[in-house]
Amino acid sequence: MSIRLSSALVSCSVQFVALLGFASAASAGDLIVQGVHAANRTPKPGDTLQLTVHMRNLGVTPSGSFDNAIVWSPDMAIDLGDTTLRSFRENIPAGKTESNRYQVQVPATAIPGVYFVGVILDTGNAYKETREDNNTAFEVVTVQGPAAGPGPGAGGGATPPGAPTVPPARADLVVASVVGPAAAAPGDTVAVRVIVRNAGNADARIFASTIHLSRNATVNAQDPVLGQFAILGLRSGEDATEDVRVTIPAATAAGAYTIGVRVDTQATVTESDETNNTGVDTKQVAVGAGAVAPALPP
Repeated sequence: MSIRLSSALVSCSVQFVALLGFASAASAGDLIVQGVHAANRTPKPGDTLQLTVHMRNLGVTPSGSFDNAIVWSPDMAIDLGDTTLRSFRENIPAGKTESNRYQVQVPATAIPGVYFVGVILDTGNAYKETREDNNTAFEVVTVQGPAAGPGPGAGGGATPPGAPTVPPARADLVVASVVGPAAAAPGDTVAVRVIVRNAGNADARIFASTIHLSRNATVNAQDPVLGQFAILGLRSGEDATEDVRVTIPAATAAGAYTIGVRVDTQATVTESDETNNTGVDTKQVAVGAGAVAPALPP
């Protein structure tokens, strides 16, 4: 009798521990950076930057206190190997967004060019998450050099009377195509293909873009951000194709949604038309617990 009781207790204990493990996994959260915005995107070496950082806890449990970093990077691969500008601590309740401002200093040794100011959440992995690969985001800044003076023989007079007015050459960024999955479950990672076109008569320098999940047929800055990407430059008349992996938030309610894209979200490119920078997938994605997303490309 004692042997049977012991075996039963062991069996119950194993099942109980397994249930605890399942509950722990089910209650894990997911921290994301919804946006990083600099008040001045054309600083000089040594300037102070004021950043606004929007962070969200997509999970069902409070995060507790966790450490974060703001870094200076020469590329889009934001990680702890980049130069740390400052650290900060955060605590985000379940399902909530925190927006805070931080001041950082541009490295005095930075040479003129394009850089990425990145935010890395939970650098010490203190909060158990369903995903650990989506804790970063960045802002694009262009470090300025000394102002260039007039070239040899350059005049400074006004335009002669009667001279024709020539409009300046400008880029015009448009979203030519967005293709996402037809179905996905909350928490699924899916592939979105985006084609961006420069329809203007001037080349575009580096610009950042965001992918959103919308409840209607349009997309705007208030829609949840699924991911972001940057295009390092786009010549006049050319297209750029980006394949981006994004995750449907685990807390997304079942229903039909639209996946949309906003290009040049930080207005780094001067365009001939600033009103045509959004585009959406013409088909909606059905989000539901039983939905099966297509396999990701290798």
